[in-house]
Amino acid sequence: MDRSASYCLLPSGFAILRNGDGPTSTYLNLSFGAWAGWHSHFDTLSLNLRSHGQVLLEEMARFGGYGEALSVLFRAPESHNQLTVDGMHFTTDAAHRAGRDPLWASAPAADFFTAWHSAYRHHDLEPQTLDLALRRTVLFVKDPGYAVVCDVAWIHGEAVGLGEGPDFAITQNWHSPAPFTVEGLRSARTTGDPACLLTFARPELLRRLEPGVDYAGAESPRSVLCPERYHLRARLWRDVEYRGAQGLTVLLYPFAGTPPQSRSRRCRSPARRSTTRRPSRSSRRPGGT
Repeated sequence: MDRSASYCLLPSGFAILRNGDGPTSTYLNLSFGAWAGWHSHFDTLSLNLRSHGQVLLEEMARFGGYGEALSVLFRAPESHNQLTVDGMHFTTDAAHRAGRDPLWASAPAADFFTAWHSAYRHHDLEPQTLDLALRRTVLFVKDPGYAVVCDVAWIHGEAVGLGEGPDFAITQNWHSPAPFTVEGLRSARTTGDPACLLTFARPELLRRLEPGVDYAGAESPRSVLCPERYHLRARLWRDVEYRGAQGLTVLLYPFAGTPPQSRSRRCRSPARRSTTRRPSRSSRRPGGT
């Protein structure tokens, strides 16, 4: 394997996105494989990022013995760098937990990956649950080395009509060995040098951008590998009248030295066409924003 190249490893369910193997190269990994059972984590389409010789975004890993008090938290969906639905829990059905229909393309200028999952399922024990689908799309631009991550959630199922609103809230979770600092509802960054800038598209839709501590200092578990972890939670929910999917798009820009300036602009897809009749939910291909 060429350690400077990008790969999509379909049998194991990992995608590697990178722009080289030098000391300042940027490296991302994505997990989209089938659920591995009791010994695995509740994560699907999670992402980690390393650049300029340091890990900048890394989810909470489980380590140590099973008697560790934080062991349950380490496995939880919100402990991974992925989109979650507030108040709902992943199903244990392996068929729904796996990333579906992964699409991959790699070129000298950029890598592209997208897949979706249906790990959130309705069941009668929790009336607030819904059949939902979540898609993650990543565009990695190799020069200078940054990623645009688009996450979207929508109601998915034969029994759902077009008149149903998205009565759920979503959270995009990010974790780092360094604390996050926040600038309003538009951007955040990890502290230190090097660092990672996170800039959100359409910040007017964000409800909260919350930094916090997973564990640190005397709270840290007995491990020299993971002495501390911090989180950033970007939360979104829409008004009752809204109809459609809910999503968040963020720029992940690693840098050293002076923080870069960034801004986003929405562009209409050239492939999008207006239609006189909207197709039913069951006939639409899953995942579009």
